[in-house]
Amino acid sequence: MLERLRIRNLLVVESAELEFRPGLNVLTGSTGAGKSLVMGAVNLLLGQRADADRIRAGADAAVVEACFRVPRDVAGDAAVDVAAGGVLQVRREIRRNGRGSAAIGGRAVSVRELARVCAAFIEPHAQQEGLRLRDPQAHGAVLDAAGVDPGAVARWRDALAAWQRARSRLEDFETRVLELRSRRELLEHRIAEVERIDPQPGERERLERDLAVMESAERIAAVLSSACESLYDADDAALARLAVAARDLARVGSVDARLAAMAEDLERAQVVVSESVASMRAYLDDLEFDPESAEHVRRRLDALLALERRHGMDVDAVVEAAAQWRRELDALEVADEDRREHEAAVEAARGALEAAGEHLTRLRLKVARRLDREVTRALEALGMRGARFRTELVSEPGSAEDPRLGGVPVRPDENGPQRVRFRVRTNPGQPEGPLERVASTGELSRIALALRALCATGAAGRVLVFDEIDTGVGADLGPVIAEKLLALARDHQVICITHMPHVAAAANHHLVVRKTSDATRAVARVAAVAGNARRAEIERMIGGGDGEATRALAEQLLGRAGPARRTAGLRP
Repeated sequence: MLERLRIRNLLVVESAELEFRPGLNVLTGSTGAGKSLVMGAVNLLLGQRADADRIRAGADAAVVEACFRVPRDVAGDAAVDVAAGGVLQVRREIRRNGRGSAAIGGRAVSVRELARVCAAFIEPHAQQEGLRLRDPQAHGAVLDAAGVDPGAVARWRDALAAWQRARSRLEDFETRVLELRSRRELLEHRIAEVERIDPQPGERERLERDLAVMESAERIAAVLSSACESLYDADDAALARLAVAARDLARVGSVDARLAAMAEDLERAQVVVSESVASMRAYLDDLEFDPESAEHVRRRLDALLALERRHGMDVDAVVEAAAQWRRELDALEVADEDRREHEAAVEAARGALEAAGEHLTRLRLKVARRLDREVTRALEALGMRGARFRTELVSEPGSAEDPRLGGVPVRPDENGPQRVRFRVRTNPGQPEGPLERVASTGELSRIALALRALCATGAAGRVLVFDEIDTGVGADLGPVIAEKLLALARDHQVICITHMPHVAAAANHHLVVRKTSDATRAVARVAAVAGNARRAEIERMIGGGDGEATRALAEQLLGRAGPARRTAGLRP
């Protein structure tokens, strides 16, 4: 329940605090007084874009604050910071510099988060509600709100998404197979070339190294032979000198431990030199310069380099690519088997979609029959004698691949296997037609009110805000509209901006908006009225001046409204 709404510096409202009560709350006032600013403030809490020109002249910022009494089931939402006693405070501020802010329970949040939380409590209905019915795309949501299980709609959408994914995977598979078939000859040629050359990982680097050695064999042999001579073979070879030096140092090693360590180093050096000479001799034994072998290596290296140039990648990458080409060709060999698996997945998904569609259709038909009866009855009460309301489920013909409904292919939609369309006959003797074409503005208002009374969404305890939904409806229907609003007020808190005295008289709580102005500015103020002040406001709404007849009619309306409020279970 919305307990308080504070508005500061929003258009003509300098500062206003509105207190609301359970049941039916009404706001009245002269045309242009600023009644619809309440709807504007509510819309800001629901995330509507905030323009700086909505800030009152002379102010830097506009603020809207609301205090909700939170139902127990909503208070458990972790995203809602509910104070002790189940009270939730929300706030939105808009600034001229564009840097607005939002808060829930004193905690800064994004405007999107604020809108999400407030939408759990508030359901706004502007006077354009009837105009919304002119859009056939909105009819399905209205029907579902009348009692269709939301889970059935969710299951349909999940099944539709699964079927679309399965179809997409099959289509992608077919595209890949078609592409592979068109490339089969090219892939086979590439694989044959790679298999003929048979490159090995790291082969190019190894061949380049071997060729460099072959081309420098004579110079390498000369260098190695000279090194072996100097280190080992010559009379004054380095190894022999190391041995003498090590022996001499060992003789004096007992004098100083450092000398003994030096002798050990020289002995290790002898080992290193000996091992190096052995490695050089082994290298010399293997070293050969065969022009024919070198030419063979050159030809092999040229073949690998040509392979790299043709494919634009190094040899190792060509080896990996060839493996991938083989896998692609192997995939063609099992394409029929894979296709059968994809087709089976599509069929299974389509079966699940058809089952979800049939279930949703049964539910919608059941709700539609009830909705048609009750809306038709409500339209009679609203003065549309002989009117008839009918809900039509229209299937769009589909292709052989689409799901079937009643054995007939239909083109599925996110919202269901059929399109929901409202049809209406507004007067006896007239043909029935699409609601958006047949109904006048006033008739649309009455149809919207009848539907809203039957389709108030969400759990009990929501705040339903109506902005002059009675626009376009004759004053003679005021009692009926008041009755419909009172019926809604049994389960919801209703806030209604109205110009009808019957609706105002029926309210549990009455607020009046008045605008005063001087030479520099206009200011709107809001005050609760009761007793004589309320009777005076009803008289103003009736019109006809301050005569006794107007006063008597106002007292009569207020007198009649008391029993109606008690019947509706509201506080007087």
